[in-house]
Amino acid sequence: MSPDIRQRIALEAARIIAGQNYLSIAEARRKVAKRLGRTKRQQLPDNQEIEDVLLEYQQLFQSQHQPAELKQLRELASTAMRSLKAFHPLLTGAVLTGSADAGIIRRHLFSETTDRGDTVVPGTKNPLGRV
Repeated sequence: MSPDIRQRIALEAARIIAGQNYLSIAEARRKVAKRLGRTKRQQLPDNQEIEDVLLEYQQLFQSQHQPAELKQLRELASTAMRSLKAFHPLLTGAVLTGSADAGIIRRHLFSETTDRGDTVVPGTKNPLGRV
């Protein structure tokens, strides 16, 4: 497959993510691939290729607001992670990589025991999966 098609898919997926930040890289890639009739995995750009194009896109077209929104999301993530420190949280996704500009903060929590599966976050009524 031509590198141009692969780059086109990465660019279009990045544009979609930047405009509809609720979509994951995988969802955006599938949407573009379907539209272009590309279904074989080896024809598609990987996550890192799309992430690289997304960061470039944001620098070009969203430099007025994205850095401030990313900073705010990172501060919120830091606060949430401190309150969940007993679960050894790790930040993942766009807030970690720097491509987030609104929306979802993804965290992974770990417990040394299995009896915390129904634990509620202190100060809320939310089970851990829905903080």
